[in-house]
Amino acid sequence: MTKVPTAWPILRPKSKDFKSLSDFYYEWADRVALLIIVGLMFDIAAAFILGKALPEIALTVVANSLIVGGVWENYGS
Repeated sequence: MTKVPTAWPILRPKSKDFKSLSDFYYEWADRVALLIIVGLMFDIAAAFILGKALPEIALTVVANSLIVGGVWENYGS
């Protein structure tokens, strides 16, 4: 396992106890979930901006909305 430089304390847990590890990974999971949601919103916006065909726009919106719904449901819990 690669050691993280001490200049980046945000990239590693405060200590090795279970509570610190759990909090650390929970925070990073939230950040990744938000990043996924933002990326999918950009994908939906791109479908409209690029002037894709109506069936493709509809499929993009439905598919990405389902993914966002699943990520959001897990994000809140």
